[in-house]
Amino acid sequence: MLAAEADILDDETIKVESAIRQGINSRTWRGVKRLRIVKMRDRVVVSGTTPSYYLKQLALEAIKDVARWAPMPPVTLDIQVRT
Repeated sequence: MLAAEADILDDETIKVESAIRQGINSRTWRGVKRLRIVKMRDRVVVSGTTPSYYLKQLALEAIKDVARWAPMPPVTLDIQVRT
């Protein structure tokens, strides 16, 4: 993560990133490997790898759950499906 791209981490950012990570890990039974969540100025990027499209969809649902209670910029989902 480049310092110029990333926002300064505040408490709300840390809470949102933690909630996204916890939600994805819980919903996918830790099925998303190399999970990274990076908050940029204009978006949140969620990346990693998973063995199925089903787990990728569950990760998306976890993000949507967090978005219901926490204001956040648009999310770029960059989870790759690898078999």
